[in-house]
Amino acid sequence: MMNLETKFTEIGMLIDKYGLNFKGVSAIDLACDDDDLEGVVYVNTKQLLFTLPFKKLCRLNPQQLDRTIKQSLTTVLGGAF
Repeated sequence: MMNLETKFTEIGMLIDKYGLNFKGVSAIDLACDDDDLEGVVYVNTKQLLFTLPFKKLCRLNPQQLDRTIKQSLTTVLGGAF
């Protein structure tokens, strides 16, 4: 049985790692329940909302998780400009 709090922290750190590297991103807020992870990315004067499947992310190995988070944020933030 995985510790969901630990996974949430791990996923949050990856989201910060990749998300805060985008130009104009000042903050990222996250919340999750058993099924979904929801986030708000503050970019310049915009707020971008995103939802990721938390249960699915928890089952990925570290390399898959890293790649998935990076691709997801690139998709979300790439459309902001």
